[in-house]
Amino acid sequence: MEDKIELEKRLNSSKTDEFEPETRKALMRPSNPRLFLYQKYHVPSILECPSKLLKASADSKSWNLGRAVHARLIVSDKVPQNDITHNNYLINFYSKCGQMCSARNLFDRMPERNVVSWSALMAGYLHKGLPLEVLGLFKTMLSADARPNEYVLATVIASCSNSGRDREGEQSHGCVVKCGLEHHQYVRNALISLYLSCSDVEAGLQVFSSWPVYDIFTYNSLINGLLENEYFSEALQVFTLMVKEGVFSWDGFTFSTAFSFCASIKDLRLATLLHCRLLKAYRVVSDVFLCSALVDTYGKCGK
Repeated sequence: MEDKIELEKRLNSSKTDEFEPETRKALMRPSNPRLFLYQKYHVPSILECPSKLLKASADSKSWNLGRAVHARLIVSDKVPQNDITHNNYLINFYSKCGQMCSARNLFDRMPERNVVSWSALMAGYLHKGLPLEVLGLFKTMLSADARPNEYVLATVIASCSNSGRDREGEQSHGCVVKCGLEHHQYVRNALISLYLSCSDVEAGLQVFSSWPVYDIFTYNSLINGLLENEYFSEALQVFTLMVKEGVFSWDGFTFSTAFSFCASIKDLRLATLLHCRLLKAYRVVSDVFLCSALVDTYGKCGK
């Protein structure tokens, strides 16, 4: 509460006339709801909080505002051009806006990088659907003797899965063990998806059973992978375990996967129970894919 009051005092003491015209215009656009806080509390000059503005621009994909901040940083003599923190925020901004050429050019010009620099660019390539670029960048990272963290390796493993590079995926798993990062949940989830996508169900189950704590994303990845490989009995066991462990924070993907499972084994009673649970959780189901999965399930169950 004290932090909120202090923030409000600080922002209220700022002058709105310090804005560049382009920045003021971008902030006033109603299509950027995540920037409402800045608009409401009279954002200070760009140079006072460039990192926060760049993060807000990236999260809301506000191209005009992010470009205005970058331009202001370029012409300013108050902020070092080679500031690694601001450059990382810029890479993240361009990546989330899908401008990978701009992100890569900025990355290549950086005299010094840290693991956040590599991670932000790799995540951008993966989101853009360019997994081979991720793998190429990872090789460059290792050649530069930079140590990957859990975010980098999760992105690399997901890229191996998306591109069907099984061998590189196994090598990445070795790198995970070498770096001592196998305890991170998102790394394990990525490994499970990798092995099941290349039909190595035994390896996927081994990763799953090697750690006692799971989240909903782990169950989603495992059950969906088992269904795709037609391991229906194993999928039922995992699904039962999920319910037994009290993992009830199901999302739309969880329900879609569960309905696909019911359709695969033609279990109408289970499908009906899940439908009731879905209605209790969402009341009104508006997700098109979820509705399609539900219709498909009842159709295959003969109702």
